[in-house]
Amino acid sequence: VVVSTGNSSTGFTLQRRLSTATTVKYDMYLMNLGTMLKLFGSVSDRKKNLHLCHQDLLEMSALTRYEDLPLGTFTLFVSHQWNGFQHPDPNGVQIDCMIKVFRKLRDGMIDHVEMDPFHTILYKTNHVTHKTELMQMFSNAYLWYDFWSQPQPTMATDKSEVPGLQQDLTRAIASMAAYVERSDCLVILVPGTVHNDKVNPKTRRKVYTCYRTFRRRAFCVLEMFATMLSRRKTHPMLLVQSALGVPKWISPLESHKLAVGESNFTCCERNHTGIFDKCDR
Repeated sequence: VVVSTGNSSTGFTLQRRLSTATTVKYDMYLMNLGTMLKLFGSVSDRKKNLHLCHQDLLEMSALTRYEDLPLGTFTLFVSHQWNGFQHPDPNGVQIDCMIKVFRKLRDGMIDHVEMDPFHTILYKTNHVTHKTELMQMFSNAYLWYDFWSQPQPTMATDKSEVPGLQQDLTRAIASMAAYVERSDCLVILVPGTVHNDKVNPKTRRKVYTCYRTFRRRAFCVLEMFATMLSRRKTHPMLLVQSALGVPKWISPLESHKLAVGESNFTCCERNHTGIFDKCDR
């Protein structure tokens, strides 16, 4: 299915292919990179707006449906591990890292992004993106980030809205693979930090999270597989591990080392209580 979407500044429209291998049951909403920088670009803004979720951003008209994206958009699906049960990034570490790296890519402060050398050897593939192309990509980037792009029932102020939000969230989760397929690039956002609500029973310290633990989370692995199976990806996966370092491309074939069914599910870890009463496995 090809439809005309999004009016450009020159008066013509973008022909964007909307068909996906799996059904989109809830609209795909994305945030413009410039909007994200306005809302979360400074430390004070991040503290003030940290708890803005999907419902709030819709009311603020800060999100754009995939069908309404403007011409030349570069779409990013941000995959990450939640560091809290109520909020994905209660300490703001992931958002801070994402903002700093995306800003440097947009402003030409990173000369080039290379493929992980080990992946070049192992998967016989290479991908290098230079500064000019990076600046062009991120100057008109829109991103999908789950806390902003899909309903959050736990953040509802009116309890009567919870059932409807929960139903929409279920539809959005069922649409996850289609969202990944629609995106030009999957970003794996994994700066080292700690989980706000999980404690290691042996050390009695908060659980550390990083790329290693990301690869054990079921939905994270699912998103890697969806990337590998996507028909129209323009770039490999972008691995972001530090706000100070340079990100790198990694091959979607890395998903072959993993298995969704053998990964960790939050519902099982929470013993299927409360909002996790239904098993996602």
